[in-house]
Amino acid sequence: MGAAGIVPAASASAATFGGDINNEGQKLPDNDQVNGAYTTTDGTTNDPTTGTASKQSDANITLKNGFLTLEKVPDLSFGTATSQLSGNYRITSNHSEIVDEGNQDGILAVNDTRDTENGGTADATPTPANAAGWTLGAKLGQFKNLTTNANATGAWGLTLNTDGSAGWTAENNSATTPVTAASFQEGVTLDSNGAAKVVGDAAAGTGYGRNTASLTAASQTKLQVPDGQTEGTYAAPITWTLYAQQGSAVN
Repeated sequence: MGAAGIVPAASASAATFGGDINNEGQKLPDNDQVNGAYTTTDGTTNDPTTGTASKQSDANITLKNGFLTLEKVPDLSFGTATSQLSGNYRITSNHSEIVDEGNQDGILAVNDTRDTENGGTADATPTPANAAGWTLGAKLGQFKNLTTNANATGAWGLTLNTDGSAGWTAENNSATTPVTAASFQEGVTLDSNGAAKVVGDAAAGTGYGRNTASLTAASQTKLQVPDGQTEGTYAAPITWTLYAQQGSAVN
């Protein structure tokens, strides 16, 4: 190897050398370093500012069909408010206070790649118009004061999609393969520790592929807090359940 050899690098360094020796007796850099400066036996100095180094990484995706998946559910935060007073507070962020499976991007996502033409299983050339349909339900648990672990009092209510602005987006829609998005119920209120309710559904032939809804600070998602609450941070779990048919009873 010549005096000015170059090897792959994650970062450049003129001070790190490995154990390999070139044919002039000098140690060479490790294989993740660009050559550093060293003097050859004839008195010339290798220039450490020349040459290149490279490595490879990868981009990847797994493509499948014939399945129905609840991919993402959001955490919902309503900021800070005054204790003892009632209020109807609009969502401020997707911060989480409980260790759970929610995401802090406000994304609700369902992916349906079943094709009823093929018995609802995998199909090499699935047709969106043959989508089986699905139902998404949600249930709000008991609000608790996280400091004292005491149950909240009164009637708390979480209203999703108050004005219909959080509709589903069909991400796989295209001019060549049109897809009709699912429906997001407008103004559904989940009562704390109450019954589950339908929040979204896709009739047969709709909701194919990845459907997403955004429940972020830009949405009209609101929390009704009754008066008489003591100071503290309150949180309740939301259980989202996906059913494999449109019109399913939720629980």
